[in-house]
Amino acid sequence: MNGIQNKQTVRIEDRSLLCVNGITGLREFSETEVIYESGDSLLFVGGESLCVTKLTLETGESAVTGRIDSVAYSQELPRKGLISRIFRKNGI
Repeated sequence: MNGIQNKQTVRIEDRSLLCVNGITGLREFSETEVIYESGDSLLFVGGESLCVTKLTLETGESAVTGRIDSVAYSQELPRKGLISRIFRKNGI
């Protein structure tokens, strides 16, 4: 990736609107958490009544409304295989 693709901006307005660019994917979302993919890292957004109101992966832009409580980056962990996910779900 070149420097332009790696550039990311996160803007929060009044803890009720989060605008982000430079994302490469949306991993999962719920009313309490949104997880974006951004290159080799993940962007976690935590809160209440969260709603992804914009998602344009072609331009890497997204917006979330609701009560924004936290925003954090984490290095992406390697994806686990099907067998480890099955055993984890069954408590083995």
